[in-house]
Amino acid sequence: MKLFLLPLVWLAVVTTVAYAPFLSLPLISDAYTQIFLSRVYGAPDGWLALWDDVLYRSRSTSLVASHLVDALAGDWHVAHRLLNLVLHIANTWLIFALGRWPLLSYRVTLAAATFFAVHAGHQEAIVWVAALPELLMVLFALIALHAWIEWSRVGFTGLCGAALVAAGYVLALYSKESAVGLGPVLAWLAWRETGRPAGRARWILVGGLAVISAFYTLAIFEASNSHLHLNDGTFSLGAPFWLVLPHSLLRMFWIWGLLAVAANGAWGAASRRRPLAFVAVWMVSTLLPYSFLLYMNRVPSRHTYFAAVGLALLIGLAWDGIATHWTQRPRWLMPALAAAVIVHNCGYLWVKKLPQYERRAAPTENFLRYADQHREDEALTIACRGPYGVDVYRHAAAVVLGRPVWEVREAKQAPGGFCEDRHP
Repeated sequence: MKLFLLPLVWLAVVTTVAYAPFLSLPLISDAYTQIFLSRVYGAPDGWLALWDDVLYRSRSTSLVASHLVDALAGDWHVAHRLLNLVLHIANTWLIFALGRWPLLSYRVTLAAATFFAVHAGHQEAIVWVAALPELLMVLFALIALHAWIEWSRVGFTGLCGAALVAAGYVLALYSKESAVGLGPVLAWLAWRETGRPAGRARWILVGGLAVISAFYTLAIFEASNSHLHLNDGTFSLGAPFWLVLPHSLLRMFWIWGLLAVAANGAWGAASRRRPLAFVAVWMVSTLLPYSFLLYMNRVPSRHTYFAAVGLALLIGLAWDGIATHWTQRPRWLMPALAAAVIVHNCGYLWVKKLPQYERRAAPTENFLRYADQHREDEALTIACRGPYGVDVYRHAAAVVLGRPVWEVREAKQAPGGFCEDRHP
């Protein structure tokens, strides 16, 4: 038991070291919207209204979680950031726990979880409070994967194991729409894995999950006229996903992923075909739903969090290949590699990203100071709003200053008013 606890402590420590400097950051832009909506939808008396909101019902778990934090700590930024950090630690633990799966090993998953803990490529999912749906989606998706492993390899029988897989999958769907990417992963496992239960039972479960996904997707597109992201240029089935997907994958692989591909090719790729195939299926399947973007030619960093589980496992397989097959390596090599990965990612987070987030927080902080000085005004005028929409300022005023019906209106070239013309 102690030997199992030590890696969990290590993962918690290394994750906290990487992201502790971000805990003191003020809330940024849509974080205020997240808290505002959690006050509207997160309590039980708001759940019916939440179900009627076609966009935010797919983020139900995050709104309930934010409501609980808000009920305990209000708009205190540290508490909301701690929730993201704790969930990220939990996800690293779930990745490490995959080591009991015969497809992998604890040496693979410890290295994978360590990389996932500090990887700067998906930092926005941990730092940005409004990215809470990403963390919860991956949490429930990994729980569903663990339930599948227990059901198909260790001996869960009957409906119990299948129900746990389905429950994790549904909770992931109602954390973020992109959880549908888990479906093809489980279908691949049903095709490639052997053991209990029989293949027929596994395909019945996969078929059931496909039916759930079909109804879930149909409900979204039936409400396409009112769905914000289907009308504001965010998402479209006509988007050039065949360009966005490979571009995003190549960006994710830089630099440690490319080195891992080379290491796996040099040491032990032939003996790791199945786990490497699993990594490929995971990364493509979980990144594909994000690739139907209209506003960028690559997937934003926070949306790579799901696919980064596969990238981390690729790193872990490379680590295991070097340790197993390079018998003449210098004794200092493995500790030096681990240190290089941690220092590189943490250094990038602290030196490059932290100042960027401080600049991103400045517009709403400036607005809140302005609003605090005009508490007696019936309305606030936004003369120039800078990088964020008017709703962000309206929600910030409602969350921090308690003015839920405070009118925040935009008027170009208005005398006086709030003006933030700097873009972070």
